[in-house]
Amino acid sequence: MAKPETILLLGNYRATLAFAREVALLGYRIVVTKGGGEGLSEYSRFVDEVWNEPHKGLGEDACLSGLDDFLRRRTDIVAVVPVTEQWAIALANGVDRLPADRLYVAPRPHNVRNCLDKPSFLERAIALGLPVPETRIVSDYGSLSRALSQINAPVVIRSLTSELRLCGQKTLNVPDARSLSALLPSWPEGHDTLIVQEKVHGRRHNIYFAAKDGQMIRALQTDIEKTDAADGTGLAVKGQTIPFNARMLEGTRLLLKDLNYHGIGCAQFLFDDERKIFHVLEINPRVAGHHTVPVRAGLELGALAIQLARGDEIPPTLETGKVGLHYTWTYGALRGLRTMIGNRTTGLAGAISSVCQILVDGIRSDIAMTWRWDDPLPTMLLFSRQFFPAAQRAGHRRPDRPSDPAQSRTATING
Repeated sequence: MAKPETILLLGNYRATLAFAREVALLGYRIVVTKGGGEGLSEYSRFVDEVWNEPHKGLGEDACLSGLDDFLRRRTDIVAVVPVTEQWAIALANGVDRLPADRLYVAPRPHNVRNCLDKPSFLERAIALGLPVPETRIVSDYGSLSRALSQINAPVVIRSLTSELRLCGQKTLNVPDARSLSALLPSWPEGHDTLIVQEKVHGRRHNIYFAAKDGQMIRALQTDIEKTDAADGTGLAVKGQTIPFNARMLEGTRLLLKDLNYHGIGCAQFLFDDERKIFHVLEINPRVAGHHTVPVRAGLELGALAIQLARGDEIPPTLETGKVGLHYTWTYGALRGLRTMIGNRTTGLAGAISSVCQILVDGIRSDIAMTWRWDDPLPTMLLFSRQFFPAAQRAGHRRPDRPSDPAQSRTATING
């Protein structure tokens, strides 16, 4: 009997966990990289092995060399999926350095580069006649100050890389030029460039999609009702799948055609409900952070990503996901609330009320971002690590030291 084929997932956070659960049910063995964000995928019963990357943190060149060595030793790995933006960029820049007999399940390298080059991407959107917030790209504090005087306040400032935070936040809101020195008194360490945009009022909308040679073949729209930040920026913690906004859907179609996009991804917009105006924000050319949502809505984007990478024949007709599903990310909401308490932007009464609302939302939602009754350990340990670190240190073993190796699905590979 032939051994199951193995897939390597690069990067470890909630999207890794969702992708692993989805494709493991197709019969694949799953290897994930160790550590990382809020996924703790190594503790999932759907994960078989953990690769402890030997060159992690040493730069893109070293990571690619380590991956090349690992793949040459592990010929059973048939496919590689970059989940985080860091790995998506690394593979886009260096996939030709890796074994050619493997499947690299990602949008084409030029898709990744064109989407993550924010100035170029926004210029494409403008050329297509799509509305874009007024934007400046800055590389020092002087040009940052000038940008604030050129763009009508308020503005938002963020990194060009989604994995980097600015003052601990995904986006920094600056109400006017005078507030800049108080919110950001000097150029932030670790950032080569920043993006400054006019703050557009409205809620974020996502369109999860798959495209084949520039033609959209799967789509699902969501309305983000709440984020982990009080000002509405940050990561989504509550939302629902909704009927398509025709203009946003058409805007996504135009962008994918112009990019000749091939693979899965997520387009993001801001939508002003009062004025019925939308603005293009970006396209994330990788597995979306809330990959669980399109999976539960019936799109099966993980399986489709593998088919697209293989070059399988796929009907060109558009299939859409189920609308009316409510989703929550309870861990993200509680973590955001803890940050607000630490920043003293909410008091005791507000915190208690928020906790109650977060729990009610979680119970009532159709989709939980990481929790599954048949795979509870990743979420349980995630909460333990974040909110009860002492209990976590004393109360569980890591998967590289299983209490019963004969019964454990997870082993750690070093190097």
